[in-house]
Amino acid sequence: MATQFFHSNSAQATGLHACKFEMLLLTTTSASADLQTDNIGGGNDDTTHVYTTEVGEPGFAQWPLGQYDTIIRVPTVGTLMRFGILTQGGSNGHFARVNSALTVEEDTWTQTQSEFNGIGSHLASRTIDPTGDPDAADRLEVLVAARNIDAMGNLKLTLRVNTAESETNGPWGLVTVDFTQVMATVGAAILGLISSLATMFMRAFLPPRWQPRAMRLCCCTGCLR
Repeated sequence: MATQFFHSNSAQATGLHACKFEMLLLTTTSASADLQTDNIGGGNDDTTHVYTTEVGEPGFAQWPLGQYDTIIRVPTVGTLMRFGILTQGGSNGHFARVNSALTVEEDTWTQTQSEFNGIGSHLASRTIDPTGDPDAADRLEVLVAARNIDAMGNLKLTLRVNTAESETNGPWGLVTVDFTQVMATVGAAILGLISSLATMFMRAFLPPRWQPRAMRLCCCTGCLR
């Protein structure tokens, strides 16, 4: 069970999308590779790359509230190409919780950042509490969408994979704290301490006739009267 996955060039066909690049999210890297799309015509858009975790990953039935993010590394791209893990024209890029068979999207969400452009590393993220029926077999999907805003020319988008600058992360397995339970436990401990101190004070300083009956110690036998 992992919380960090690297975008790879290992194929993983999915029944949810028809992309040129349908690849795995892996827990290890290998030799870097570049995945370049076909031409996207002027004014057109497409879902270009989809990455999915392997069977059994991330391996948690409950997907926690937290930040889910992905870094996409772009070595080459047309100047007027826009892209990201969000909707581009009629192409709906997104993060998704999908079933193991890759036939159902249980929940989807998009990056909070605006669309990307240009070369370099781009961070797409969102803090969310994913929904869906709890199933430890569910897998994570990352779908990239791109749009050519040039009315005339053809453009391409290249993503580099198998590097530390091309990865997806989630909050699975992180330690969470139930502060309500913590405060209840601390409060009970404090009340117990106050009660003990009050009992010690009354036994030490109050005359026996003013002490509650259960606290009056017999000076001879140590029993309670």
